Amino acid sequence: MAPGRPACPREAHVHEAGIADSILDIVVARAAEAGAGRITAIHLEAGVLAGVSEEALRFHWEQHAVGTPAEGAVLHLVQTEEPTDLRLVAIDVEDAAGAADEAATSRRT
Repeated sequence: MAPGRPACPREAHVHEAGIADSILDIVVARAAEAGAGRITAIHLEAGVLAGVSEEALRFHWEQHAVGTPAEGAVLHLVQTEEPTDLRLVAIDVEDAAGAADEAATSRRT
């Protein structure tokens, strides 16, 4: 383990690392297309076919987002009984100006 890096939970497998990386690529690209400055939250829905460990996905999300516009963004994951895979529902962003009142500048893309 690298110095200063938190221990990876037992179930944090490569599967979730790849998913976190893919999500990051998608949300950063969409936020840039929308002219957003910072990503504040990601909203996902995982059906039973996703096979995703929420704890592992959160761990890898936090690690992969460091140094990107998504650093510090909250990952919201709703798990359903639907026979579906993982789905990106929404991205909450701040305007590029980064106005002080986050509520006034937040929007979903």
